[in-house]
Amino acid sequence: GEEEARLIYLGVAHSLGFDDSRRLVMDIGGGSTEFIIGDGFKGLMRESLEMGCVSFSQKFFADGKTTATQMQHAMLAAARRIRFIQRPYRQAGWQEAVGASGTIRTVANICKEHGWADDGVITGKALEKMVNHLIEAGSVEEAKFDGLSEERNNVLAGGLCVLAAAFERLGIEKMIVSDGALREGLLYDLLGRIQHDDERDRTVLALMRRYHVDEAHAERVAVMATQLYEQVAHEWELDHDELLHRLQWACKLHEVGLSISHNQFHKHSAYLVEHSDLPGFSREEQHALSVMVRGQRRSFPKKHINKLSDEMQLSTQRLTVLLRLSMVFNRGRSEHADTYIKLKLDGKKMMLVLPDGWLKEHPLTEADLAHEVEQLKKVDLKLSVVA
Repeated sequence: GEEEARLIYLGVAHSLGFDDSRRLVMDIGGGSTEFIIGDGFKGLMRESLEMGCVSFSQKFFADGKTTATQMQHAMLAAARRIRFIQRPYRQAGWQEAVGASGTIRTVANICKEHGWADDGVITGKALEKMVNHLIEAGSVEEAKFDGLSEERNNVLAGGLCVLAAAFERLGIEKMIVSDGALREGLLYDLLGRIQHDDERDRTVLALMRRYHVDEAHAERVAVMATQLYEQVAHEWELDHDELLHRLQWACKLHEVGLSISHNQFHKHSAYLVEHSDLPGFSREEQHALSVMVRGQRRSFPKKHINKLSDEMQLSTQRLTVLLRLSMVFNRGRSEHADTYIKLKLDGKKMMLVLPDGWLKEHPLTEADLAHEVEQLKKVDLKLSVVA
């Protein structure tokens, strides 16, 4: 829901060409309604509430009737959910309210066709007239609304009650309607990634700073992981920017769990990555990132990888191997991370080539590599070390 709200705001902002004024954006979906306050193209507050045109229509208007009692019950139920965000949203304030989605566009069309409001605008008085008209008619069908498409007929009442409750609880006087919403937001988000303006980079940095991650150490881990990746990416079919970014994000987030406890910190890190609100990441991406972070040390997370979708399992396994190896060479947290490690592949065989005599000078790393040799056997990889 949080990610949906972010993308909706992005789509609306680009569709209307927002300036730096503060706006409230509302989108009524089938099962949830998103509320976002933002300045310009940046969303500041996002909430997704479990109420939508389909769910409310099925719950309160299953018989097709729209009596005053049914409408009152539906609006009261919506108001109770909106009460959760009422105070902080009204305190934040906005200069303009914008509505998106089919339900809000449909309500605007009906208000226009019946002369209750101007084109593309919904007012509180227009909503009141529409609600009263629907109650007097006794059903959506009997109301004979001009501007109502047949596909919206069965879900209008629920969506209207959600919208009316939002106007009342949030003190909205007028709302303009946007054609852009989730779909457009998704496209603009992808375009931003192509142009190297990726919301996920900002999200990772914010999470690092929230949990006081040692950024210099995380960067050293990421640099070594990238070096290893570049040597095997083609042969392991990982040569895609998205996969390299995922590896680097895992490196940067691997220690967020230290803010909870040093003991089993990799599990704490995985939990935070899995359950935090990470704008820009899909649930599948977030889950894969969490699995990698969990697998940075100790037992290889084979059973967790196997729970991922089929197309993500092999790439996640291979990225986790690279993360683990990078961790092995950075456990000492030395600021002198200038050792270049060669990684060679031969089928299921992996060979690490180190400078002559290097292992003798780093006995703890040698012990860690011996542990990795055993762990990688679980995924049918044979690791050998040449020094």
